[in-house]
Amino acid sequence: MAVVHPHGEAPAVTFVVPVPGHSGTSWLPLIASLERQTSESWKAVLVHELPADKVPAHEGKVTHLAAGTGARLADALKLGLAAVQGDFVAFLNPFSRLAPEATALLLAAAASGADVAYGDESVGAGTFFKPEFSAERLRCQPYLGDTTIFKTSLVQHVGGIRADVDGAELYDLVLKVTRAASHVAHVAEVVSAKPQISIANAWGIAVDIQEASTAAVLRDHLRATGGGEVTAVGADGVHHTQRAVKGEPLVSIVIPTRGDHAVVHGSDRCLVVEAVRSVVERSTYKNLEVVVVL
Repeated sequence: MAVVHPHGEAPAVTFVVPVPGHSGTSWLPLIASLERQTSESWKAVLVHELPADKVPAHEGKVTHLAAGTGARLADALKLGLAAVQGDFVAFLNPFSRLAPEATALLLAAAASGADVAYGDESVGAGTFFKPEFSAERLRCQPYLGDTTIFKTSLVQHVGGIRADVDGAELYDLVLKVTRAASHVAHVAEVVSAKPQISIANAWGIAVDIQEASTAAVLRDHLRATGGGEVTAVGADGVHHTQRAVKGEPLVSIVIPTRGDHAVVHGSDRCLVVEAVRSVVERSTYKNLEVVVVL
């Protein structure tokens, strides 16, 4: 369902930016990119790993909060979420930059009924052109990225930021919110750019801790979606999970074909017949059907 305001106003987004204490003012280019947005429907909350007397003063649409020296990433994310007033929230990498049209494009998807919207990203020297939403792929790769907006009420509904999974807080949130969302939209435009450093790495969370947290998040996700086990968690962000097969469900093999022939080892053969024969003769799984589409 689209976000509807009593006076016909468009939805708005609050960007929460957790800033590690060692980063100085490296977040200034991000703020500059926000100030160049073609849409005015945004605010930003920067949560610094600093004491209150070291935090900049509020300015315009930008609010600065102190998480305190030694604060955890989860603490900063929770503090920022508590300050959100917009219909949507995004948790930005402090080293990222938004394209001028980013807010407008993401909120247009939200206004059309999306509970979650994400766009393509430039990462380092390359560009990550993302697929349409796939819950199965998301289980194996947190590919939505940092510039993803979530309906604020839905984030609150699923419990907000989890505090016991250091380095995997946002992956946990993405999995929970997309499970509850009615529609997840992909904006096929490059909406942001960032270096090849994650928010968790920027906050100095050790890789082994991140991997253990990711495994815990995935185990909980599998329990909530039909079961399975985590077989491997990759430091490269690609994970492997396996669901148990219950009984012998029917497996359909669809073969699109033109019915072509080819000469193989001197014999004229129909390729689709060869494909079906190989399945019948070699498969150890017997509850199969073959659908040939001409």
